[in-house]
Amino acid sequence: MTEAAIKPAVRFGVTLDSVISTLLSGTIALGAALSCYVVLHVSLGTVFSCVFIVGLISIAFGASARTALQNIILSIVLAIAATTPILLALVDRPTTTGATFQLVLLCMVIGLFLLTLTQLLSRLIGRAIAPVLVLIVWLAWMTWPVWMSQAFATPIGVWTIDHLFAHQPLMAISGAFPQMGDWSHTPIAYKYLTNLGQDVLYARPTSAWSAIVSHGVLAIALLFLELGIGQRLKRAAINRPVSASPIDA
Repeated sequence: MTEAAIKPAVRFGVTLDSVISTLLSGTIALGAALSCYVVLHVSLGTVFSCVFIVGLISIAFGASARTALQNIILSIVLAIAATTPILLALVDRPTTTGATFQLVLLCMVIGLFLLTLTQLLSRLIGRAIAPVLVLIVWLAWMTWPVWMSQAFATPIGVWTIDHLFAHQPLMAISGAFPQMGDWSHTPIAYKYLTNLGQDVLYARPTSAWSAIVSHGVLAIALLFLELGIGQRLKRAAINRPVSASPIDA
């Protein structure tokens, strides 16, 4: 690229480092997705793995300094790479077109949300602690239908089922792919993980749109918050007085 071509690219957030980082993360996501597909074939487990792959890679790469545009591009690349195997496997099934589209969108907004959250917390509490904290919170959100199962019969459990099930990514995906069955009725989940559908009845979401919208709104809100904090820190750095060095003195 010539110098004249490089300047607009840098202005819009496209740099060599960002391109390399995006290609590397996309390659990792595609390799992990292919591995899951080889092991699990076309199943809910493969579909679930798309979300986990995007989430883990987003958190791992989220502490790096990037512009909002770079985060958006990276989230799109991760979503496409992680869902490519399942998209190719279901390409001859027209009835799943809407569900696969929802899966890609959900992966994209979750990736953008986690990238921006990790980057924001890295500014506030440090790059060493932020990814660990985000990982713990995200895994808790992804798995609460399992670890909260004993509380579902309580009033707070009933409220959680009524108000949060449609926004929980795994429940939303399960609802978007009804032809793949209900994950809570699989042998492992039924015996060891949860009492959903056994002691506790629930209505499975009919699509993933509620989860897409809620995670998308959170991602956009965090994006603007991170932009505001980043601009404030830049202004503070510019306005900070420079102390005289011993040589100047």
